[in-house]
Amino acid sequence: MRLVLFIMLFFSLTGAPARAGIDEAMAALEKKDFGTALEELRPLAAAGDPGALAMLGTLFLYGNGVEKNEKKAAALFRRAAEGGLAFAQVAFGIMLRDGKGVEKDEKAAFDWLLKAAKQDNYTAQLWLAALYESGQGVEVDFVKAYMWALLATAQKGDPSVFANDPGFNVRNQIIKKQVMTPEQILAAQRMARDWVSSRNAGIYSKGVEKLIDKASSGDAETQYKVAQRYLMGRQVVQDHKEAIRWLLKAAAQGHDDAQARLGGHYLTGAVVPKDEATALGWYRKSAEQGNEFGQAGLGILYRDGLGVARDPVRAHMWLNLAASHEILVRNNQEKRSPLYHRDQLTPSLNAAQIKQTHEMATAWMGKNEPDRLRKALDKHWTAANDGDGKAQIEIGKLYYEGKSVPQSYAEALYWFRSAAGKGEAGAKFWLGLLYESGHGVTKDETAASNLYRQGAELDPGDAKAQFSLGTYYLLGRAVEKNATVAAKWYLAAAEQGLRVAQLGLSRLYASGEGVEQNYISAYKWCRIVYESGAPTQIFKMVKSVCKDVARKMSPADGQKAIEAVKQWMATHPRRAMDSYWMGMMGTDKFTFDPNSAIIVR
Repeated sequence: MRLVLFIMLFFSLTGAPARAGIDEAMAALEKKDFGTALEELRPLAAAGDPGALAMLGTLFLYGNGVEKNEKKAAALFRRAAEGGLAFAQVAFGIMLRDGKGVEKDEKAAFDWLLKAAKQDNYTAQLWLAALYESGQGVEVDFVKAYMWALLATAQKGDPSVFANDPGFNVRNQIIKKQVMTPEQILAAQRMARDWVSSRNAGIYSKGVEKLIDKASSGDAETQYKVAQRYLMGRQVVQDHKEAIRWLLKAAAQGHDDAQARLGGHYLTGAVVPKDEATALGWYRKSAEQGNEFGQAGLGILYRDGLGVARDPVRAHMWLNLAASHEILVRNNQEKRSPLYHRDQLTPSLNAAQIKQTHEMATAWMGKNEPDRLRKALDKHWTAANDGDGKAQIEIGKLYYEGKSVPQSYAEALYWFRSAAGKGEAGAKFWLGLLYESGHGVTKDETAASNLYRQGAELDPGDAKAQFSLGTYYLLGRAVEKNATVAAKWYLAAAEQGLRVAQLGLSRLYASGEGVEQNYISAYKWCRIVYESGAPTQIFKMVKSVCKDVARKMSPADGQKAIEAVKQWMATHPRRAMDSYWMGMMGTDKFTFDPNSAIIVR
């Protein structure tokens, strides 16, 4: 925090002419030579120099070179603020708000921050946005809060760090509260633009002039970038109307991302009046160019019957094509992912419809994007056709998961059967999945359990087959229920690093089902999952299980469990875990805490 304040002060002074004493004090502060800084600042402060007063106030605020004294700091900041220094106005305003070194006065705090904001101080503008949102020192006014947040974010020049910008976060909080109408948002944008126009302040648009010049010459990609700047309010004050104008220019030239964006805006109605038919048109144009966002949007429209007659088969086809783009399928549990929506839609289709939609997607990709289809399959295609069983499994997995290629259970079944016929035990698990789900074949859990058994017994390294077989025994599906056998297979899979098996084994040890109840082993396996980076969708559950077990253990047993975790992770290769490694090996500070699953360091 101290460094932040010094940097703020430095930038507030750099626009002013160099002054004897100030430059020397700044140089001394950079070296943490507070004695020299004080010698330079005191005579200047006595003469009423705002910069010297503010710098001296900062030293007293944090006790650098002097005894910490918040009252003195506040008094010095006030004198500098009265001299018109924006940094000091912000610092004194915050001290008034918090009652530090001065009597708490939220109204006075607001007034000082407003003075600084009117000098285009970025930090003050952020504070005003927050105060108008919360009603501290001023009446709640979401329009003005949004306006000041817009002005603050317009000063930031790097669109790549947009999500980390505090101004954006304030705006996002207001939007999430749903306290502003679209008309009020437009009013805030208009107020921000009027503010900039009345001041002719170049800091609010200095990063975008060259882009606009290039966009005006007709370059579609640059037009799209300008639209994004106006849409997000980066390097320029947010202006949705201007954003749409540039998106339309780019989309008219065939820019597929711009077309997809327009589809989304017309569908939601947040930026332009809602128009499902127009959304359909733009999504279709984008989708037919192979744009994954356009394909996903078009799939949603067909699924929900928005702007077009409901058609689940065609919806599945477009979602399938969108999901085949690797960029969008990193997490198939993410509800914004087309993979998620495709898999949610699949159970509502019968076998004939699934076959039809898979064929439609494959035919579309073969006709419109043959190079992408060929590229996805090239790595294994030749070897698979030459009879390489492992390559056939890889081709089958591509079609089963629908990543890089449109999903096709029929194709997956063909390749898995071919691999199994070549003696590849690894194909048994995948065939088992098809029979268990009834995808591409008639559902048959007995066949699935037999396939899982073959995979688990033929290939001691097939953890997924082992876990699946264990689950069948635990639940008594197509086999006689037997928790002891289930625990045996869970252990085999857990030792190979399969986290879902480790969590299942932890629960068996905690309950004593199929194994002798053992809290040390229960905590060991749960903690291994936790430390290996549990996926987001099960993280809370893993943490809860660890806590529940930990509360039932003595500190001595807890430490034994920790030693068991350390030993296991030290003797198992990193490849055993399919996420990041926490790096807790070789430290004596890795200890047991009965109240938390988190490492105590």
